[in-house]
Amino acid sequence: MSIFQSGCAAILFASALLFAEGEPVLSREQVVPSEGSVSSEQAAPSEDSLSNGQAAPSEGSLSNEQVVLSEGSLSNEQPVPSEDSVSREQAVLNEQSAANESSVPQKTVLYLGGGAYSPWYSLGVLYAVRDYRIPVDSVVGTSWGVFIGTLWSQGFELDNIQRLITDTLFVSQLLSKDSTEKPLVNLPISKTGTPSLAFRYAFFGDSAGYAHFRAKDLDPDSAANSQALFRFQVQEALTRADSNVVPFTALACKEGKLVPSTVSASLPFSETSGENCPTFIPHDSAFALYVSAYPLRKSLSHDGVVTVAGFENALEQVRLQKEDSTRHLVVIRPHAVSEDSPLALMQLGYTDVEKKMGELAPLAKFAKDRPAPQDSILPRFTIEPSFESLPSASYSHVSAYWNEADTGLLAPSNFLKRIAESPFYDSVQINMDSVGIAKVSARTTPILEFRAGGLGSNLSGPLAYAGMNFRYVNQFEYAFTVDGYVGQYSYAVRPTLGIYGMFGGRGNVSVEGNISKREPLKGYFSDLAEELRILEVRENDLTLAFEYKDSIADILVSVLLGESEFKTSLSEEYGTLHVNSLIPQVSLVRSRGGFEEWFGSRGYRLQGIFGLRSVNLTSDGSGSAPLYFSSTLDAQKAFAPTDFFALGIGASGAVNVRRESGYGYEYPEELEVFPEVTDPAISNWFRLHAALSPWSEVWNFAEQSSHHYGAIRANAGLHQGIFGAWIFGAYMRDFEENLTVELDADRLLLEPMLRAAYRSVDVRVGMSRLVSMKNWGDFTHVKNYHYFFQVGVNW
Repeated sequence: MSIFQSGCAAILFASALLFAEGEPVLSREQVVPSEGSVSSEQAAPSEDSLSNGQAAPSEGSLSNEQVVLSEGSLSNEQPVPSEDSVSREQAVLNEQSAANESSVPQKTVLYLGGGAYSPWYSLGVLYAVRDYRIPVDSVVGTSWGVFIGTLWSQGFELDNIQRLITDTLFVSQLLSKDSTEKPLVNLPISKTGTPSLAFRYAFFGDSAGYAHFRAKDLDPDSAANSQALFRFQVQEALTRADSNVVPFTALACKEGKLVPSTVSASLPFSETSGENCPTFIPHDSAFALYVSAYPLRKSLSHDGVVTVAGFENALEQVRLQKEDSTRHLVVIRPHAVSEDSPLALMQLGYTDVEKKMGELAPLAKFAKDRPAPQDSILPRFTIEPSFESLPSASYSHVSAYWNEADTGLLAPSNFLKRIAESPFYDSVQINMDSVGIAKVSARTTPILEFRAGGLGSNLSGPLAYAGMNFRYVNQFEYAFTVDGYVGQYSYAVRPTLGIYGMFGGRGNVSVEGNISKREPLKGYFSDLAEELRILEVRENDLTLAFEYKDSIADILVSVLLGESEFKTSLSEEYGTLHVNSLIPQVSLVRSRGGFEEWFGSRGYRLQGIFGLRSVNLTSDGSGSAPLYFSSTLDAQKAFAPTDFFALGIGASGAVNVRRESGYGYEYPEELEVFPEVTDPAISNWFRLHAALSPWSEVWNFAEQSSHHYGAIRANAGLHQGIFGAWIFGAYMRDFEENLTVELDADRLLLEPMLRAAYRSVDVRVGMSRLVSMKNWGDFTHVKNYHYFFQVGVNW
């Protein structure tokens, strides 16, 4: 027998003795426990528990004025009366008892308040309601109480609700604390490309014809995107079911009062959210459970007008309860919150219900299980978007960001991530209507951007950089860009006109020009044979390109028409050397895992370039230019055993061949200035170039140029934050007998490097050495390395 049963038996036995001796029944002061003292193990009074000698309690006094006596608990000293021996006085008492029982509340209303803690605290309350079988006939909610109340009323299982509100996004939106310190200097540094400061403006005109500029951030508004996705997830959950298991009423704020309204109007996303009302007085009901997640002591966070309003709500309910004891109102709220984690808040809500079990005792006799929903409530497998609210000019451009292959909530999440990278759109929202259609809305403006910075190395010297682009959307994205740099010996101007987002957002067309002069610093190639040195190169190129991005691979079709002028050791005798080139080619690229060139920690890239080349060298601009086939294959893979350690491997191969009548396939002939007069420096320049390391890409080094080669690469790096230490190694096999290079066919490269990278600012310091494989011991000769210092990638 439990302690509770023993106690009840003792009380009943004493009562029986008193009744037998003609003594009055125990007074109210002797029976009624203090507030909150009744434990959850106390049993509810049964319908037949009143003894024949028990006085009927007054109306409205509920169980606090009742004496709980179990049937059959009378002592042996008191004989049980038979049906025929019931006196007229006892019959009157039974009638009074039945009338009192009918006054016990038949309808119970559960009110769920709002606040940042409300979702988890209210869920803890609902777990207790389930476990203690507290009857709930209808639910009323406001603010976040509407969200939890709607889900529960529609038949969501509590564990499913818990999975929804413990999602990382949900928790971060309501419980995040902004403790990060803002940097002393917040420079608008370009995210990618040439190291530079960037200034972006939204450009638009008014009805009077005046132009206006509005500054825009370079970074996507991640907070706004997270809020938009969070709001959509809330709406998606609320529209999964189309009927209620328990009646539900949402309250919204109107003229300072809470009035019945729609769920959307009461949620905190709306100006009419119930959190904005200072007080709440429950509707007339037999019994009301008022749940407020605001503690009576100051909250750990989330101070502000809403917090004060919620705090006042709880105090108002306490005051009303004290003023009118006949109000069947139980206030469930925390006294203080020591930890505002989701689990702690759920446990706190559960515990606070247990503390109120004494006040909830009158409901125990009506205990019941919650009706189960007829069907399982599952997330949508597919979400159908609607772009009808968008202007016709941006309809196709915005819709291209939605990937139809994405399922569930992954679809809107990926959509918001993709469109956030575009600078055109402000206030992107996704709202789900009652039939499950995701309605997308966004506002677009033309963009004008200016950039200024610098780049350079100990090969090219310092270079000042500037750029500008103008972009706007009208079905497709149109962009005009001009970039350029200038230094003591070099300069470049590159205008680009592009149309992007064609063919469902996958196709791009561009025309790019290149007018440049590059002259390396004389000291860098001081150890190179004079006949192999490029003293100066001027380029005047035009590239037409079409790009198509597919889920399998990205396809780039381009045609380069080039005219170049070189100065080499032969220029003193033959003057400026002219090269006319035609290079049509197709590039196929497949990359996964966020692959990053050279310094990536994960992912891979497969690339193949196939095409034709026609290169003609003359001193007077005339001569033949035979075509030859050109192809390059490259594969790279990066992986990270730990967060601060990265490894990479790669392999590549390339070949240039031409069909010679009577001889089959051969390598292209050396470029001739005049018959039997070749220029080895320019010939090496137009050979294929093996990319063995980051530094090897900044110039067409003769030792890495070949018409036919194969290479294997590996790299390792330790990195933390913006800093890293890397080492690159490679083996190269030159299948062509290039007599201008002194190295053997088998070559090894070693390149250690220190790197600091933040956005577009990329600073590299290191040394590089390429030796014949049989002379690998030369790596120990530090003085023979080429030392380099580089700011910005090759441009």
